[in-house]
Amino acid sequence: MKEVGLYATLEEIKETEPTAISANQICVIAGVTYRQIDYWVRKGLITASIQDATGSGSSRVFSVDDLTVVIIIKSLLDAGFTHEFIRDVVARRNV
Repeated sequence: MKEVGLYATLEEIKETEPTAISANQICVIAGVTYRQIDYWVRKGLITASIQDATGSGSSRVFSVDDLTVVIIIKSLLDAGFTHEFIRDVVARRNV
């Protein structure tokens, strides 16, 4: 598993799959805050599929697919869709 730099582009990330992406990298790439990531994880909209946090001070590690879901969620929120609608979209994507 290769780790990419904090300011890696989405193209660079895709070229190095499977890739470990930190929550901070997700924030920079997708344009969201860490608080949003944490909220979406707690609500079950996204998962840290490579490694979930195991307690205070531990880190979540995300995959490229997880990043894709974050970008979809942010785009839908920016377009004015509700959390309920987004939850349905994400659930259907995981079927």
